Amino acid sequence: MNKVLSRKINLLLHLANIDGKFDASEKELLLSILKEKGLDESFLEEHNQPTPDLETLHELPDKTELFYWILKMIKADGELHADEMKEAKNLAVKLGFSTDAVDYFSHISINPLAQFRSDVLRFVK
Repeated sequence: MNKVLSRKINLLLHLANIDGKFDASEKELLLSILKEKGLDESFLEEHNQPTPDLETLHELPDKTELFYWILKMIKADGELHADEMKEAKNLAVKLGFSTDAVDYFSHISINPLAQFRSDVLRFVK
């Protein structure tokens, strides 16, 4: 579990920093994910690697949860940065979703994860 979560958190850290700054709201989102998983802030430092492995994302379990977190991350600071959108679309494709999903969900309020699992089905490739 921790190895998979480590990869997911590392990917989210990469995405959060892609616009050149790590906003407090982005850190808050990461901390809420860690809390939900029963982990604390030290996990961020212990599992932060310089470059996430993007080529094997399709192998990760629960890609929908990761995509949900990706969408929450690009919206966390209240600004849709072009670099974050571009990377989110790249990640969407690697996870098996269409790029249209990023456009769609970036402009609406995202439902809780349980409902999101149904909402995103029409964007599965």
